[in-house]
Amino acid sequence: MAKIYIIQHLFISTFLLISISCFSQTCNIEGQTFDMNSNETLAGVTIQLLGTKYTTISDIDGHFKFEKLNPGKYKLQVSFISYESVSLFPVELTNSNSENVNISMKPVELSLSKEMETKILKDLISQNNTQNSI
Repeated sequence: MAKIYIIQHLFISTFLLISISCFSQTCNIEGQTFDMNSNETLAGVTIQLLGTKYTTISDIDGHFKFEKLNPGKYKLQVSFISYESVSLFPVELTNSNSENVNISMKPVELSLSKEMETKILKDLISQNNTQNSI
């Protein structure tokens, strides 16, 4: 009878220790977003962990943070208006670690095609001629 009690006690103790260690293995991904040309921080950048429901937006200083993640590999998708989207290859998180990721984003250069420039110039000339004839 005493042997059964000891075995049960050991089994329960082992189970509880394993459970506690599994729940305490959370990880974080944090970082900051920057403009590639000026090196200024970017606020309002959307950062997604692909394949999950997690999305966040960088704060006024460009900081972002994903907390309480399970160990594993995560791919970040980063987007911001008037900047090229960035896909970062897997960030690997192991037991209870945090990864710091700094993201530089390249501004999109907006330019008009020759056809668009020609059309805009023709429209402006046409409007100008119409106003002059009034």
